[in-house]
Amino acid sequence: MPAVLVAGKRLDELETEIHRSLDDEPSRTPKRAEGVKGMLVLIKVRIATTR
Repeated sequence: MPAVLVAGKRLDELETEIHRSLDDEPSRTPKRAEGVKGMLVLIKVRIATTR
């Protein structure tokens, strides 16, 4: 299966970067962090269903 690019990055690299950013920034609220993680899930589902 070919790599999926999102914003010019492989999806798995982007996900790792986002998780690292959320973990490194304690100023972000847990609710916002969960929202960002939820968006990642939606992106993955959208990609999987459009293939």
